[in-house]
Amino acid sequence: MKRLSTSLLALALAGFAWSVNAYSYQCNPVSGTVLITPETTGCTIANSPHNQHFPSVTFVGTLPGVFGACFTGTFNGTWGAIPLTGTAVSGLTLIAASQLAYPSLPEYSDSFKTAATVLTLTRTDKNKPVGTLYFLDTIHFTDGSGGAEEQLVVIEGVKNGNPLAVKGSLGIAGNEFYPGAPVNGTLCFPD
Repeated sequence: MKRLSTSLLALALAGFAWSVNAYSYQCNPVSGTVLITPETTGCTIANSPHNQHFPSVTFVGTLPGVFGACFTGTFNGTWGAIPLTGTAVSGLTLIAASQLAYPSLPEYSDSFKTAATVLTLTRTDKNKPVGTLYFLDTIHFTDGSGGAEEQLVVIEGVKNGNPLAVKGSLGIAGNEFYPGAPVNGTLCFPD
């Protein structure tokens, strides 16, 4: 019996070690520029297929009487030496709601907001899809004209309809609306 227990423990530990190291990642710095525009009607990120990746999020742009809380945008930059371009949709999330419009919601700070972002990336040198990345964001507005510091953390990825085991985060500092803001960070993709 002791030998069987030891064998089962060894097998379980081997399985755990394999699952922890199931992916080998290549990590590279990301740098580029993002430019976003408020959506004038609707909230793209709150609809299928994007909303299924954010099951615990309520988008402010879906609340009655709230406009300009969802965005579309573009990204141009590099991952290491690889040139990338991307399209993005994003939206402020419930914590970002105005306390004037919804007094029952918590208001943490006028300058602190949360959001979610979907970024679909393509390698421009090979016109090859990299994948679609899903982020949860924290935003600190630094001035009244749109300047902000934003941290985006990857929660999952998808490529060709299959899970993409991507990890990493991006930082944005500046006015994303105009003229666009610099993006820096690190993304790790499976080898």
